[in-house]
Amino acid sequence: MLDVVISTRNNVQSKRFSLFYVIRSLLLQREMSLNITIADNGSTDETAAHLREAFGSTIGILDTGAQVGNIAASRNRAAACGKARHILFLDDDMILDGADALPKALEAASTVDFACGARRLWAPCNWYELIRPDDPINKVLSTLRHVSLEPLSINRLSGKNILDNRSYIANFGIISRQAFSHVGGFDDSYIGWGYQDTDLMYRLCLERHEYALFSNVGIDVFHLAHLVDKGKVYQENRQRFLDKQRKEGRLFHTNHFFEIYENDGYSLFSEFPDNIV
Repeated sequence: MLDVVISTRNNVQSKRFSLFYVIRSLLLQREMSLNITIADNGSTDETAAHLREAFGSTIGILDTGAQVGNIAASRNRAAACGKARHILFLDDDMILDGADALPKALEAASTVDFACGARRLWAPCNWYELIRPDDPINKVLSTLRHVSLEPLSINRLSGKNILDNRSYIANFGIISRQAFSHVGGFDDSYIGWGYQDTDLMYRLCLERHEYALFSNVGIDVFHLAHLVDKGKVYQENRQRFLDKQRKEGRLFHTNHFFEIYENDGYSLFSEFPDNIV
């Protein structure tokens, strides 16, 4: 048994019902008993109704509208509904590549406390014109393999790689329930978009929980691309994360976590510099 947690909001309207394909890719997985909980975080576009029509009792739907906009709190509530030893966190636009992706991922995660870092391939923004709801899921995956690319780009301010080519723990990651409980789950003081997953990875590493990278065992996932409005909350969450590291006195090198090095050392942590604001 594996508990699967997906938080979503207005998936039909804002992401062209990408969740329909996500769940189908989950149901394709070999030799897996899945407890799938969809945390509906205040949808107003009938996402829950569409899910019930498509999947019935195969999935569970939890109303987290009371925490609307707080993705961390939404995920925490859904995770609390399960009892399995491991929890899979998955975004509502992330497709598993092939029927063996999840068994292979769970095998890697079972040797450590948590695992993430699959190679993330991005489908073009018009992906919904390239696949159809009545396509068999294996045909969907075949199409995505042909049209999806690994994003490689540079942050013009820092001069470093933008790490959109790996899955963070909330995009596609597995964690033992014991480790998740030990660090208190996602920090729900982060409101809106950004940094909740980086923060969780940071705190797990601070507590010396061991991890594995899915990229080292050949696991890929497809991201069904869409427009996103980061808004001012993204910068507020970035500042919250920086303040947390400043208080701890250690800077977390996310690129080193993913084993991506840029002539900037190799360790996960360094002393927090004075020139970061």
